[in-house]
Amino acid sequence: MTKVLLDEIILLESQKDYIRIVTDKTEFTTRGTMSYYEEWLPKAEFIRVHRSFIVSISKISHYAEEAIELLNGVSIPIGDLYSKSFREKVQRYLL
Repeated sequence: MTKVLLDEIILLESQKDYIRIVTDKTEFTTRGTMSYYEEWLPKAEFIRVHRSFIVSISKISHYAEEAIELLNGVSIPIGDLYSKSFREKVQRYLL
């Protein structure tokens, strides 16, 4: 078992039957599905932006039409299916 604080999570990445969790301090891999974590994580703080990625809204540095740049310098693609909901949620978050 590893204790992970929600405010340290930067992103989650699907890797088939596993999820890679990247935090401010470390990263690790655990068994699970994106749908499980999408449901479990607070919806006000996290958003699914691609079939394979969930990101912490507070860890977004900036974004463009097709990608998000995170505070740790990692670039994440924005999936076509998630583009509209991502932009709407980020607009609300920034207000």
